Amino acid sequence: MSRTSVPGLPRSRETQPGLGWPLPATLTDQQLYHQLFPPMFPVSTTGRTVPDCASLHTELKRKGVTLLLLWEEYLADHPQGYRYSHFCELYRCWARKLKLTLGRISMRQAMTVLEGTLKEVPTLCSDAHGSWSAVAKAEDLPHVALNASKGQRVKDIYHIQNANAFHRCLKQWMERFNGVASKFLGNYLVWFCFLDAHSAEVLNAKRDVLLSASFMNPTHQTYKAIRSTKFALPA
Repeated sequence: MSRTSVPGLPRSRETQPGLGWPLPATLTDQQLYHQLFPPMFPVSTTGRTVPDCASLHTELKRKGVTLLLLWEEYLADHPQGYRYSHFCELYRCWARKLKLTLGRISMRQAMTVLEGTLKEVPTLCSDAHGSWSAVAKAEDLPHVALNASKGQRVKDIYHIQNANAFHRCLKQWMERFNGVASKFLGNYLVWFCFLDAHSAEVLNAKRDVLLSASFMNPTHQTYKAIRSTKFALPA
């Protein structure tokens, strides 16, 4: 501390309890600072309670439950807990580590999804799940099954790496949105397929066209028809 700044210290700092002149030889600079400038609020030494993210994940599956409601319950039990933004970030970091899966597809689901697309397929190549064998038998198609769990990913000219790479790229691309509504999932899939199909092209012009088209709502009403419409107030 410079000589000119000493007279500027408030007199109340000099009369803090436990301080006197000369200063004790065992008093460190950090101890002196804390006695001159005590914290305005008490600092918790026990740390904050980390929310149970697994329980939050289960509760969020219930209808009408949001992270805001769960944070309010958490804060009621732990008043010194994390603020809302940090609370959400803790849950999202935990949720990113989950393995996303929709389960195994059944034969009926596969037939519904692939309806009309297997007529021009000479050979069905898939993993070793039994549903694909049933599909191949129902469509009377030769079937090449690759068991990835046993390290079998390629057999002659057949492989399933394209599908695996597509799924990986899709999941990595979807992570940036931190979850989307199920009713809009089809729109995101179309968006991703468009980007994937044109990944080797210069997308500047096509991107502008796509963005322009997304904001254009089709209408069959002309300006003249709207101007001539007679509006009546409800009774």
